[in-house]
Amino acid sequence: MSATRPLTGFNICCTGVESELRNEILSKSRKMGATHSLDLTSCVTHMIVSSSDTPKYEYAIMKRPDVIFLTTEFVSQLYDRWIAGDDIDIAKSIKEYGERRIFEGLTISLSNVVEPERTRYIKAINENGGKYQSTLVSGTKLLVIDRPEGQKYKFALQRKIKFVHTMWLEACIKRGAHVNFSYFELDVGDDSRRANLEMLPRKVAVQMSNDSKENKENFSAQSVRATSEVRTKRPISRVKRTRSDNAWNSIMDEVGPDSMSGVADSVRSNDMGPFEVLREGVVDQLEKTSPIIDDEANAEERLFENMVFFLYGFDEEKVRRSQPFILQRGGRIVFSPADKPTHVVVPYNLDPKLLSNVPESSVLVSNWFLDQSIHYKERRLPPGCIYSAYQGHAFNSEGARDFRDKLISISGFSGMDRTHIEKFIVTLGAKYCDTLQEDRDLLVIPGNLYRAISTPNSGTATARLFSDKMKFAKIWKVPIVPDEWLLNMSQWPRLKSELSNPKMLKRPAEEVVNNEASSARKRATSEDTKDQRKQQESRLLRRGAGKDK
Repeated sequence: MSATRPLTGFNICCTGVESELRNEILSKSRKMGATHSLDLTSCVTHMIVSSSDTPKYEYAIMKRPDVIFLTTEFVSQLYDRWIAGDDIDIAKSIKEYGERRIFEGLTISLSNVVEPERTRYIKAINENGGKYQSTLVSGTKLLVIDRPEGQKYKFALQRKIKFVHTMWLEACIKRGAHVNFSYFELDVGDDSRRANLEMLPRKVAVQMSNDSKENKENFSAQSVRATSEVRTKRPISRVKRTRSDNAWNSIMDEVGPDSMSGVADSVRSNDMGPFEVLREGVVDQLEKTSPIIDDEANAEERLFENMVFFLYGFDEEKVRRSQPFILQRGGRIVFSPADKPTHVVVPYNLDPKLLSNVPESSVLVSNWFLDQSIHYKERRLPPGCIYSAYQGHAFNSEGARDFRDKLISISGFSGMDRTHIEKFIVTLGAKYCDTLQEDRDLLVIPGNLYRAISTPNSGTATARLFSDKMKFAKIWKVPIVPDEWLLNMSQWPRLKSELSNPKMLKRPAEEVVNNEASSARKRATSEDTKDQRKQQESRLLRRGAGKDK
């Protein structure tokens, strides 16, 4: 065993790692000098990543360029070398076999990509853990494509191969890590994809120390500086709100009825979101370098003004941790329904049998009301926001059985609405599917979008509202329904009736996909008809003039 502890100065956080392996990693890393954090705090320097599809990893990708991502095997490999007495250069070891490579385990093919980008992409894939495949076969994991057309695209649809826009590759190369596909799917608009690419931070190269006290201090200063540089790109008022919002999400991601209720939260996350705590030095630096936008800050401070909340159905820890987010926004909290709360907040899936203590004079809302309001910086009360309504009746009704094992996809959602509709689908017992395939039972879209495309007018403006998912849903006869129908239990009989009605899909698929071309032909035909009429009228006038002479 070497006397030098190679992981001194490391603060390790795990995400997506099974508990047994996580305990082994943390035990061995402690012996080598590391500390660890259960949550993604600002002191975390390295993250052990088993899955790239977790809230912690996604947050670190978007907000923490100073964090280095490591494989689950790295600590054990390093520990074996350390026990054997090897001299370890930690920075070199991370580079050689520790850092999680961008395209690890992915077999990727390209389509509709021209030079010189094609050569650059192929090189990046092969050098960063992926495998480029010129031909598209069933074993290919991913098709990167510039536009939805061509033989490879059709093959990917038939064989259910994942496909994503080429901007995803640019994003991964820029970030130096695996970026979530959802930001760069084909049904995301070009402007949104470009905005996502621009807001993505570049990877920060951090040199790790060995046991030198001076190096540890330098590393700590560098980590704080890297973190603060990312956050000071926004005004301080926005920074503070974002930090507190993320903390709120980490609390509410695990929200469910308390243990006494006997109701389990079927979508409870095993991987908590970040509960970020900035070091004092970073906060001081932010306050010196960033202006405060008083109007926005004051508006947020009044968000829950004159509202009195009674939090019911949550365990004591959730209530305690939720209090600051309500109080800082002008709200009040009472601890008994007899204290006349204006609003009673319950878990969105609370068993209706447990609602006997809700005062009749109070407005009943789910915890999603707080999520929505804090996220959008405005009060999102029902019925204006159906996500804020209490949904427990839905999960415990007989109608919920109709959704058991259904395959449901979504399109057109973003932000908190996307998070909530995904969670709602899973809690119903259905299976949420990120991609749309021919065997899906439903495609759910926002209600306002549904109403826009359901109007009799089928002009060019309406055609532009259709995403690729919606077009293929029409082709494959997958019913398209608004989120209101799914979220509102009173709409379920209508939904069931519509789904059993073969005439539900009133517009032919060809009309949807080729709507713009069809409209253009109609306009051209209309113009030709007008010209013919004018010519005919002109000839009749000339004939009449000739007779007069």
